[in-house]
Amino acid sequence: MSDIEARLSYIEDRIGISDLTCNYVHGMDKGDKDRFMDCWTDDSAFVIGGAWGEYVGKENIADGFNAFQWAFHEMHHFTTGHQVLTLTGNTATGQCDAFVAGTDSEGTPISATASYVDAYEKGSDGKWRFSRREIAIHFLVPWLTPQGIEEATRGYHTPEIGERLVNIGMARDGVTAD
Repeated sequence: MSDIEARLSYIEDRIGISDLTCNYVHGMDKGDKDRFMDCWTDDSAFVIGGAWGEYVGKENIADGFNAFQWAFHEMHHFTTGHQVLTLTGNTATGQCDAFVAGTDSEGTPISATASYVDAYEKGSDGKWRFSRREIAIHFLVPWLTPQGIEEATRGYHTPEIGERLVNIGMARDGVTAD
């Protein structure tokens, strides 16, 4: 393999791994079980810890996916700092962090942060998949004022609240209204 071919292969692999992490997020957040399940090798491990536990093998990982979908009405993962740490042949390792906003199944808004440590394998079909994904959840907390899952109850920033917040900021800065 020429230097150019090796470099191109490396770039293609990095893009494939990036696509994998995006498919994980979109599968989880959009409730697309097929997309999510295609992210895993047959004997992979999905290690979350705490109340969530560890899921080994695709059948058990599917159970974990279902548990998340039942526990949360919606999730929005904002993944950042994705790094491929090692890449040798058909295996790689990586890490990333995420901020997650969402609503639990009772309608309570939640915020969470987590760090991911990953092991990847490239399959015979050329697709990268997780062979192991470990998640350290740093916090998963409810907002203080539950809103509900009905669209009409979810807006926090009404004109009245906006006016109140502006007035508080003005008072803090010693500004008076004309």
